Amino acid sequence: MRFLFATGGLCGALFLGGCNLFDGGSDTSVTKPATLQPEQDAFSKAASRVYTWDESLRRPGKSDSLVGQTVLVASRLGDTLIGGVIKTRLNLARRSSTGPAPVATLTRIGFQPGLVLFDSTLVSDPGPGLPFPAAPALGWRLDTTVGALRFVRVLDRVESLTQAGTRFECWAFAESTFWADNGATPIGTGTTWMGARGLVKHQSLWSGFTPSPASAGTLFREITAE
Repeated sequence: MRFLFATGGLCGALFLGGCNLFDGGSDTSVTKPATLQPEQDAFSKAASRVYTWDESLRRPGKSDSLVGQTVLVASRLGDTLIGGVIKTRLNLARRSSTGPAPVATLTRIGFQPGLVLFDSTLVSDPGPGLPFPAAPALGWRLDTTVGALRFVRVLDRVESLTQAGTRFECWAFAESTFWADNGATPIGTGTTWMGARGLVKHQSLWSGFTPSPASAGTLFREITAE
């Protein structure tokens, strides 16, 4: 059994280009940034951001079952210069969760582990460095292999999402993950939406998720930022 809690990526059946996933009106509008620096952008309007991470199991003919929910609070404690590189000091606290931070925490909420400093006892697995482009342009592509997995990220469109009364114009990245030794069929597909405040939303589906022999199904992951 391969048990997968790794980085993930786009499900065309769920995510239609140009759709507004948070429709309901907006009071303010935030335009997409010309450059992406998630470690800085996330804290452009506040010293901290709250990320809600939900994972549920979907099985044919059965109701979705919640696998887990974690609320993460990321606070910026300032920056420091190490080896000529600016790194953000980050305090990452868990709220409404008693377990450890999910695997690949920093990667999935948009940060590059190499550009932040964090408490490794709280985040045992920050995830691999899977960057977003510093200067976004449609057609940008990342294709890399990390351990047993091959990860592909493509900037394929611009999309507007409305959340909590604010409309965010986002760069929408389609993402797919494959087994590196058998890369014909993706095992995880999804989308990450990045805006002027870093991550706005991530959604992905993972096939072959088997927490126990009797409950094989598809793992649905959703991460939203406040």
